[in-house]
Amino acid sequence: MWAGYMALVNQQAVANGNPRLGFVNPAIYNLGVGSGYNSEFHDIKTGSNGEPTTTGYDLATGWGSPIAGTALINALAGGGGGTPDFSLSANPTSLTITQGSHGTSTITVNDINGFTGSVTLSASGLPSGVTAAFGTNPTTSTSVLTLTASGTATTGTSTVTIQGVSGSLTHTTTLSLTVNTQGGGGTITVTPATETWGTIKVGVAGPTKTVTVKNTGTTTVTFGSITASGDFGVTTGGVSCTSGLAPKKACQIKVTFTPTQAGTRTGTLTINDSASGSPQTVALTGKGK
Repeated sequence: MWAGYMALVNQQAVANGNPRLGFVNPAIYNLGVGSGYNSEFHDIKTGSNGEPTTTGYDLATGWGSPIAGTALINALAGGGGGTPDFSLSANPTSLTITQGSHGTSTITVNDINGFTGSVTLSASGLPSGVTAAFGTNPTTSTSVLTLTASGTATTGTSTVTIQGVSGSLTHTTTLSLTVNTQGGGGTITVTPATETWGTIKVGVAGPTKTVTVKNTGTTTVTFGSITASGDFGVTTGGVSCTSGLAPKKACQIKVTFTPTQAGTRTGTLTINDSASGSPQTVALTGKGK
């Protein structure tokens, strides 16, 4: 079925002066988070193959099954009747910060049907004492959202809504924000202060590096969000700093590097916690070839 769909998609794309689709996963994902999802896919919400089904994407059924007709073909081919549009996504979708610190999430504009406009971003639903700043606004691709909590910010969990506007088009995405009470004198050390990778082929993951966090104080330290920017990432299941870290105890964070282009690549590992001086950061450097 998909081979047939792709033949029609590529035929229509070329006829409209667009390139063949090629690697389909990013385009399928954009449709899944877009406003036209329900006209392009049957969302499978019941049943299980060991993994549960749910609304939207799930591990059991992916995005569901394609709906026969022209909507999916037009959306994938571009320029064949699909209206240019966009969707927004946040990564990570949840942040935990302490009073007096900040956290970041990357907001991405996902193009649909050849959308090329710029999107103006705003944030609402912020708890008292928390401010939002976008690194690039308006943006045509990504913008780093920084949420900063004052020393007296309201604690607890709230839903922050990020809105994007481009002409008559308006879309939103959300992230969960938790603000914790500022630490009472907890102290931690993070080693090393910098992590450096050698030269790695573009698109290939380099060796995993380990950052060690040790509680050198007398108060248990709790952790919020732990993120890495740029071409760096925190491995799934590679963080043992997930609960209260007792005095004199240590935990580890495993960091990866996959260069997206040649040349020197830089990023930052950001550790939000209840200790003094939060967030702690580690400078990350690598090179792509």
